[in-house]
Amino acid sequence: MTVRTAPEALSEAPTGDPAAPVFPVLDSLRAVGALAVLTTHVGFYAGEYGDGTWGAFLARLDIGVALFFVLSGFLLSRPFLDRAARGRTRPRVRR
Repeated sequence: MTVRTAPEALSEAPTGDPAAPVFPVLDSLRAVGALAVLTTHVGFYAGEYGDGTWGAFLARLDIGVALFFVLSGFLLSRPFLDRAARGRTRPRVRR
């Protein structure tokens, strides 16, 4: 059994490729964005939009859409861009 230090464990990809770091903090922030989208939709369908401070707060949670899509685009494109820059073959997408 190999014991790894925290920074080493976070910087290595699940596939074991140390050249492809993972970003657990960005995955967590993406989850926050998804939760904001869910909350703003629930507020909309519950009819709470525009009614006072609470409605204004729920309406502004639509920023979660932009946050989720920007982070998803970055995290999903990273294996393709990193491998192309390093001269490696790109990941297969047909699986």
